[in-house]
Amino acid sequence: MPITLFMINIVASSVVFGWLSEHTQRSVLPVMVMHTSLNAWAGMLIFPLAATGATYAFVTALLVVIALVLLIRGGPRLQRSDSFMTIIPTGLLTV
Repeated sequence: MPITLFMINIVASSVVFGWLSEHTQRSVLPVMVMHTSLNAWAGMLIFPLAATGATYAFVTALLVVIALVLLIRGGPRLQRSDSFMTIIPTGLLTV
């Protein structure tokens, strides 16, 4: 597996997982299910291609298409609507 294909896969899957997390009220469970299914389905459904690396390229291409659709259609809506970080009261930061 070429490193460039791996890096493209990581970036595309990060966009998809981030979108999924943000649109499920930051629930981790759907992201974990999707991650597990991506790891499992390619070897099961496209078994003859698994040895050639074409399966990984196919999954990467699919993730890139999904990520591009989310980025193009989502635009500014991909950002968080509220602050994820909570402000720590200054009294708790004593050294």
